[in-house]
Amino acid sequence: MQILADIVMGKGYSFNSGTYQTLILGISEAKNDGLGKIRKAIMPEKLERSKFKPAKRGNLWWNAPLQTNALPFPGADRSVVQRSQYFDAVENKAHPVTVECYMSVASKLNAYLLMAWLVIFSTLVQYEFTRKLLQAYPGFCSGYLFKETGPTRQQAKEASFTYWVFGKGWTEEGANAATATPPTKTVVARCDGPDAGYIATAGCVLSSALTILLDSDKLPHEGGVFTTASAFKNTKIYERLAEHGITFRIDESVHPTL
Repeated sequence: MQILADIVMGKGYSFNSGTYQTLILGISEAKNDGLGKIRKAIMPEKLERSKFKPAKRGNLWWNAPLQTNALPFPGADRSVVQRSQYFDAVENKAHPVTVECYMSVASKLNAYLLMAWLVIFSTLVQYEFTRKLLQAYPGFCSGYLFKETGPTRQQAKEASFTYWVFGKGWTEEGANAATATPPTKTVVARCDGPDAGYIATAGCVLSSALTILLDSDKLPHEGGVFTTASAFKNTKIYERLAEHGITFRIDESVHPTL
C-alpha cells in the first residue's frame, strides 16, 4: 500500500513555528529518545508479512497516475499505520499490509530545494549553537515555510489536502499475505479535507472527542493508548469527520501501477 499526501497551500501560506520547534527537537533528540526500544516493547510479536511489497522508489520519483513528483514523507504516518496494523493482526488475526508514505511536490526544482533544506536542517540541529540559531529565526531559516504568526485566516480557508491511498491485494475470497499467488487487484481511496494544519486538525480532534463520549461502548474495553484506527474502527468517526469537511471515498477514475 502506498499513501501520498497532496497538500494545497495558497500564496504566502506558512505553518506556525511551534511545529518547526517540535521538528528541531524531534530530529536533534532522535538518537537518544529510545523510541526503537519502546516500539519493540509494545509490539513484541513478529508478524507474518507478505512477500509481495510495494515497488521500491527512489528519493524522488514520478507518480504517473496523479502526474506529480513524489518524495518520501518524513512524518510519523507510516509508524502510526504500522502500529494500527500490528493491533489488528494481534487482536483480530488480520494480515498486516506493507505501507510506504510519500508527499506530492509540484516541481522537480521545489523537490530538490526541499531535499537540500532537509539535509542542511537535519545537520544543523545536531549542534547546540546552530540549533539555537534555527530556533531563534524560524522564518528566515525555513524560507518562511514556518512563521510565528502561522497562516492568516484567509490563507487557511483557501488551503486543502488530499491523501491518496493506493492499495493492491487479492480478489479471491480468503486470499491473504500467506498466499503464493501475486496480488492483482488494485484500488484507490482518497481522503479530502480543508486546511490540514489547522481547520482539519481541529475537526479531527472534535470528532475524536465526540466519538469517545458517544461511542464509548464500541471502543476497546481494556483502555490504554491506541492509534485512531485501532480505537475508532467500529464507531461513527467517519460520519463525524464528514461534518467537518473531511471525507473518504473510493476513486475509480485513477488507475495506479504498483
